[in-house]
Amino acid sequence: MLREETVFGPIFSRRLGSSLGINLLPTKGKFCNFDCIYCECGWNKDGLTDRHIPTAIDVEIALAKALVQCRKEEIPIDSITFSGDGEPTLNPHFASIIDNTLALRDKFYPEAKVSVLTNATKIWRDDVFEALRKVDNPILKLDAPRTELAKMINNPAGEYEVEEVVKDMERFEGNFVLQTMFLKAPSFCTGDWVEEWMQIVRRLKPREVMVYTIDRPTPMMGLEKYTVEEMRSLVQPLIDEGYNIQIKGSTMEELFTKYGYQPDKEAIAKHIELLAANLDKVASEKVYKECFSIMDLTTLSNKDTVASVRRLACKVPSFAKDCPEWPLPASVCVYPNFAGVVKEALEGTGVHVTTVAGCFPTSQSFLEVKLHEIELAVRGGADEIDIVLALNSFMAGDFAMAGNEILESRKVIDKVAAELGREVCLKVILETGLLVTPEAIANASFLAMENGADFIKTSTGKVEVNATPMAAYVMCECIRKYYEATGKKVGFKAAGGISSAMDAVCYYSIVSSILGPEWLNRNLFRFGVSRLANQLLSAVEQKTVAYF
Repeated sequence: MLREETVFGPIFSRRLGSSLGINLLPTKGKFCNFDCIYCECGWNKDGLTDRHIPTAIDVEIALAKALVQCRKEEIPIDSITFSGDGEPTLNPHFASIIDNTLALRDKFYPEAKVSVLTNATKIWRDDVFEALRKVDNPILKLDAPRTELAKMINNPAGEYEVEEVVKDMERFEGNFVLQTMFLKAPSFCTGDWVEEWMQIVRRLKPREVMVYTIDRPTPMMGLEKYTVEEMRSLVQPLIDEGYNIQIKGSTMEELFTKYGYQPDKEAIAKHIELLAANLDKVASEKVYKECFSIMDLTTLSNKDTVASVRRLACKVPSFAKDCPEWPLPASVCVYPNFAGVVKEALEGTGVHVTTVAGCFPTSQSFLEVKLHEIELAVRGGADEIDIVLALNSFMAGDFAMAGNEILESRKVIDKVAAELGREVCLKVILETGLLVTPEAIANASFLAMENGADFIKTSTGKVEVNATPMAAYVMCECIRKYYEATGKKVGFKAAGGISSAMDAVCYYSIVSSILGPEWLNRNLFRFGVSRLANQLLSAVEQKTVAYF
């Protein structure tokens, strides 16, 4: 994942929290004296299309602008982090840039830390060494205890000797963070490897040791990640000796550990069977009307026109007059270009305007395009925005990128909504039929909630498998765990293939049994449907009704 700006983010870092990144290297290609087999930026040979190195002035201007904007928008920053597309200490202006950064940090975000992720190959230089001693978190990489292993893992350019690097690290007298990648592949990360590495840790006595594993696609195929428990077992002797060891696993594993959740497929299936056996006892006029009141009445057809969308939306105020004993649906959901049409038709009803956005239904486009469409939808009158999880990142294992797209969408929505004096809801569609496994569905659920989703939604309705009871059950369990951990209530939306009254009762029962009556309202529970309205009307009236 290459950075296209000198200053980027803030993004969430599993190690540093909300991190504003600084890339001191060319923005169009990787520039590094390591060519690590696990590097998220790919191989060095895969493209350096420009050689412009940002100057100290370039970085100072870009950073000041970003900090002013973040402060204005009250965005928290835990760390200003030098990382980017390669090795930051290769920038010839590194020392001056550190001084400027510290001054800007003190002015705008004095509570933030300044962190530098470096491969430690240039710490022998006095200017680099002194600059790193000034920052809060000099994070020095050492992936192997022996030179021949380092060459296998890091592919260093030029001369490289582990012993010389370790001697240079000793100059820090322990006031640094040691960072080591643990990964499974032939010939390394064996018992002997770990023992030799621990001897170096004892020699250096760093104030903190970060042990982590791969969490994103790697340029070398066949690498495997360690689990948190496996890594903890390997470094347990250091933990017992009192060293400050931070162990970071994959995002999925960390989220499951953080929220104390692991989907139990067998138990879920049994519970769903029990719920299904009792649906007739749950079904009633009251429940049918509750289900009607939480519908996002939807039209997302290639054949939609201004006239057809207006006809559907105008049925809502007409229904209020014709059937006063019935509640109105929660919203009308359309493509973003129809937001204004629906807003005009619904005026005075209290029914929201929902639009899909962010290049629905595939989310396959440039982030800038997605964000601009979201902005236009909000400005056009949308009260609620439904976006699709970036599966191109998520299914490739790049959870950070997928989460960041949700976070950036949240920021745009909140910024534009604030300008307009409104609040706008964000729903994130997980497309559970493509995620398939309960573990992937749970991971996507937690990822979406952590990055600002007000609702998590099953499906677009545009793929072969859409909403299923299993997916709904897992998502609701994740919502409950998230609420227990954070106190924030996130809503659930079932969508795709929900066409009968008993379908609605099934999902109603799942939400009720897992999340309780507090969630049985339009603020926390929705159906995305195009055919359900008439089915619910027919179930209550005991005859075929085709109002919508």
